Amino acid sequence: MSNQRVAVLDASHSLFDVQMPGKPVAKDHLVLQPIPQIRDIVTNVVREGLAGGDLTTGKVAAIDIGVICDNRGVNPLARAIHTQVLKHLEC
Repeated sequence: MSNQRVAVLDASHSLFDVQMPGKPVAKDHLVLQPIPQIRDIVTNVVREGLAGGDLTTGKVAAIDIGVICDNRGVNPLARAIHTQVLKHLEC
């Protein structure tokens, strides 16, 4: 992205393959499955990062399928999101 921004997204979602109205959705079992509750996981990780001082207000935004941040937020966000996704999948 521009201005040293980075998007960390659930890889099951494409930013380029837009679903057209009336076009059937492919049901292929060989595609990546969405991460369960990714929105909740990212929202909690962003809140904790802001509260703990690891992230800077105005430099991070949680979105439906991931997070957008400045380059300094990538490391703490990626680690925290990875940890939370693993915990969720182990249940």
